[in-house]
Amino acid sequence: MDHSTLQLLADLRSYLETLPDNLPITSKINFAYYQPNDVDIKDKGYEGAVNHALEMAFCPQSRRDGPIVLKERGPGLVAVVDVLQDTIAKCRAQSEKSSDSAIMLKWARDLIHQATGLHRNPSLYRSRDCEWGRIQRVGSSTSEEEGKVGS
Repeated sequence: MDHSTLQLLADLRSYLETLPDNLPITSKINFAYYQPNDVDIKDKGYEGAVNHALEMAFCPQSRRDGPIVLKERGPGLVAVVDVLQDTIAKCRAQSEKSSDSAIMLKWARDLIHQATGLHRNPSLYRSRDCEWGRIQRVGSSTSEEEGKVGS
């Protein structure tokens, strides 16, 4: 892993560890013991399986309908940095490329962008608009399963 990637991940960890106090501490997004399941790995490859879990956790409404939404803080969220780091290392080891995973780096940058926005303006998080599992868009129903990290 190159120095810029290590610095990016260190920055992400720092931002996630110091998210504003108005975000609830929960464990609904918990990457502490995350491993992609075998079916997803077989269907999507290792990187694709991790990417899918990140999509389900951070943008269940899909990215085309809006940005990543950080609705909580806590150690389970911070553990996403370890998942990104491990996935980048695994993808690099399995490939002959000398660069790190563009997909995982984009996740790190996007998460930093959202976290820094919350640091600059903590009022961006409004609990009534970001209730767990209740992200709505026109014409869609809600689901209590949205955002949960698959096993």
